[in-house]
Amino acid sequence: MEQGGKQEKHEKLGGNTMLTLTRKSGESIYLVGVRGYDLTEMELLVREVRGRQVRLGVEAPPSVGIYRREVFEKISPLLDALRD
Repeated sequence: MEQGGKQEKHEKLGGNTMLTLTRKSGESIYLVGVRGYDLTEMELLVREVRGRQVRLGVEAPPSVGIYRREVFEKISPLLDALRD
């Protein structure tokens, strides 16, 4: 699928769908979550692409945790306990 000249790809992963987008340095995507009357907006910005590394910037409310995968996997049991 193409939208506004940019390629998009949807993949089914578990119970969720992953949207894969192509962005250049300086371009961003917005993530918006709605729960009841609460609206959460986040911006994911591609700050720099250098070889095989990509620097990302994330702007999100303080209530949203932002973790690298290896950190998230370590704290996941604690988060599960908070959900219970």
